[in-house]
Amino acid sequence: MQTPYWFKHRATPGHGYYSVDASHFRTMQEEHPELVEPGRFYKGYNSFEDDCEVNRIILAFPDSFEEKWVEQAMSWLINSHPDMYKAYTGKAAPVMESRTLRAQAFSKMVKNFYVSVSAKGSWDDDTPDDFVSCYCVRGGRDYQNSHMSKDSATFLVPEAEYEARPRGGEYSFYIPDDSLYERIA
Repeated sequence: MQTPYWFKHRATPGHGYYSVDASHFRTMQEEHPELVEPGRFYKGYNSFEDDCEVNRIILAFPDSFEEKWVEQAMSWLINSHPDMYKAYTGKAAPVMESRTLRAQAFSKMVKNFYVSVSAKGSWDDDTPDDFVSCYCVRGGRDYQNSHMSKDSATFLVPEAEYEARPRGGEYSFYIPDDSLYERIA
């Protein structure tokens, strides 16, 4: 990627970050204050971690980057920061395009149910053949910071039923009725 002179990569052991010079950071603060709001992985300075938060720089200066980088940055914004997307564009992020919005909806849907946060198959000495031991917490993981309720239980779920669950990200296996499965812890 060809980068402007004011956009610098800084390597660190195992990770890195991008930074912008003071002038460009002031421009970001003035023209796009929503892009410099501190968050989980960004602390509000002129340095942005290189996996995701660098997208804030790309969106602040879209004319300085290739179109594919701007498109990827916009996708990240919709997926990870729908509130920031709304502040940046004036439009609500499409729910089906936003991992965060889908996770929020799932969290609301399952807040009173046990949700599997880990599972062990019959390879585990304590799990019978053809079953899965599902360690569950009421409401599942908090979609933003992985905090979990202290209300937990472990259930034996038939392996075929567990394998038939929807796959992917926030769509975990959840138990709408505690009496459906044997509770083992």
